[in-house]
Amino acid sequence: MSTILTSIESVRFDDRTVAFADLIPPVITVAPSNSTSKSHTLSILVDKNIVGANAVLLKNLAETIVSSNDVITSHSFVYGGFTYDYNIYDSIITTVTRDGDFTSEFRQEIAAYAPGAENLSYNTVVSLVGVANIDSTLISVAGADGSYVF
Repeated sequence: MSTILTSIESVRFDDRTVAFADLIPPVITVAPSNSTSKSHTLSILVDKNIVGANAVLLKNLAETIVSSNDVITSHSFVYGGFTYDYNIYDSIITTVTRDGDFTSEFRQEIAAYAPGAENLSYNTVVSLVGVANIDSTLISVAGADGSYVF
């Protein structure tokens, strides 16, 4: 005899229970016809213990910001083929770069780590630390204060 599940409220992992709804990526609504849409390339740092035990830098994500009358109506990014509502995940991520340069959010992390260096461009920092070291350098800068999320 087989059992048919008609509803699932949560899933138990070895170390935690997660609501089933949290396992499903959120649905993004369609923007009104009078809105404007801007697309960007984004790099984000996901806090430790979210994707893995360590903080993880996700690069070259597609970001879309939809506005209507200068009010943001939708803000999303694509990772792993799924679209995520930026606002839902904002508390567990730090936006590092947008369109190849540091965001104002990450410049605050740089200023806390190395005052006066916050105005360096991403390309300048890559030339200083090297392509092979840029990801680990960004993660170190973000986590220097004990928290990877600003």
